[in-house]
Amino acid sequence: FRHIDRDAGGALLLLLADWQTMCADLLIRRIQSHLAAKPPYGCVRHVPILLADHNQLSSTQLLQRLGSYFDCTLPAGEQTATFQAQTTTLIERICKSLDQDQVLLLEITVTPDLYSAEDFLRWFLDAFWSPLVNALARTVREENRPGLKCIAILAVDTSRPTAYPLAERYWEQPSFGDEQCHAIVPLPLTNWTEEEIGRWLRLDAGLTPLPKLPELQKLAKR
Repeated sequence: FRHIDRDAGGALLLLLADWQTMCADLLIRRIQSHLAAKPPYGCVRHVPILLADHNQLSSTQLLQRLGSYFDCTLPAGEQTATFQAQTTTLIERICKSLDQDQVLLLEITVTPDLYSAEDFLRWFLDAFWSPLVNALARTVREENRPGLKCIAILAVDTSRPTAYPLAERYWEQPSFGDEQCHAIVPLPLTNWTEEEIGRWLRLDAGLTPLPKLPELQKLAKR
């Protein structure tokens, strides 16, 4: 989170593959808890969006659902110029909705195959995400609201391909700067260790009554 913790504004676009198999929802909840526990981040605004496989993966679908959170209605079937103007209006609404040092957490769960949807990915990165990143920084400069931040998470149901289509749009290095905030950063999800499962059972699973330690250890092992 060092990259987004900047007075000039910060942004991060994460990709979580195999979100059902690898329980990406637990990581997202952990990110929420981490942000909410740090006073400098202010009140976290969480916006969950589901793009299900019975719908076409499209810019219209995403923006209509996103717009419902920010009182910005985008009609379906608009021509390109009009639709882009509506997208710009939505981005402005998003920026205006954030207070100083606040974090917007966009959780976008995608069940269709995102990797093969190259037109959608190009649109998302070039016509929505990059303009949003730039608008956040501009709002900080022009309206004296330091520390605006956005973390967008693409939780994808499909497995990671051997080679990414549009491979140049992904950034897998452990450190990155302002230019890379416009790219997708894959975050591999790994299996938990037995010790981590035991800690989760003890602290976060909501077991009532809480079993004694030997029984917890048996549960974790199983």
